[in-house]
Amino acid sequence: RYILQITFCFCLLFIITSCSKDVDYKTPAGSTEMAINHYSYDKLVIDGENYDIDVAILPGGKIQSWKFDRGTHMLGPEHFRDLISDNVETIIIGRGYHSQANLTTEADEYINQIKAKGIPVHFLSTSDASKLFNRSSKKGLLAFLHIRY
Repeated sequence: RYILQITFCFCLLFIITSCSKDVDYKTPAGSTEMAINHYSYDKLVIDGENYDIDVAILPGGKIQSWKFDRGTHMLGPEHFRDLISDNVETIIIGRGYHSQANLTTEADEYINQIKAKGIPVHFLSTSDASKLFNRSSKKGLLAFLHIRY
């Protein structure tokens, strides 16, 4: 009977850890590219630096605060427009831990205009956005990462 209980506990633990959206990465030895080392709800680690705020990672690697109304979780074109420049080749948008950030109609139209110019835009959960960021070339990469909800 105890063996059955122990087996059940291990299976439950395995299921819980398999469903986690937390992302931990080990930077390959000798790598010089920027990397997201860890992402979990309300915590982001980029190149060993901790962030507990939403961030934009600009082409060239500059990291800055990225703010929008967390009450509505709606993203408008004003949240992107000032950071999109001619050297942007790819955009990654992290929608949060539970993917609750959404685009307003105006932002959706703006993103479609960007896509029409041939710039890929990826709108994903932040855990998936973090994984894609790490796999992507950083040349011309612009990432917006919402770290909560």
